[in-house]
Amino acid sequence: MNGETATDYSKSYAINTIDGGPVAGIWEIWANYSYTLVRAGNDWKVTGMSV
Repeated sequence: MNGETATDYSKSYAINTIDGGPVAGIWEIWANYSYTLVRAGNDWKVTGMSV
């Protein structure tokens, strides 16, 4: 963070299921996200996101 811009990070996990069809089953998704932010008055606005 330099006063007007910042970078933040998060981790995510999701479990998904498909009960029928040609591809039934359970799968997991794990991800790491990186966000770029800029100061907008008293708030912060996300200007970019990458996985």
